[in-house]
Amino acid sequence: MQRRNTETLSSLIARYLRTEGLETPLAQRRAIDAWPTIAGSEAAECTEDVSIRGQIMTVRLNSPLVRHELFIRREALIKALNKAAGANVIYELRLS
Repeated sequence: MQRRNTETLSSLIARYLRTEGLETPLAQRRAIDAWPTIAGSEAAECTEDVSIRGQIMTVRLNSPLVRHELFIRREALIKALNKAAGANVIYELRLS
């Protein structure tokens, strides 16, 4: 007996996440988890908090020097974070 209309497990999981509204929060979590790697070790050490609301990632830093360096690189950081997340979940990066 041959089955028709078979789907891969990954496509079933993706469809389930989409229908339950969990696709975006999962991608946002991936972006937050990728922050230390993408920003670099020095920035990761100076990071106090990372959060995403809407499509704005807010990063609290305890070093003005690191904040300035990341501000200069923010467009590249946004692209790298979205790539790591697998979706365009970040449109703005706020550094405080």
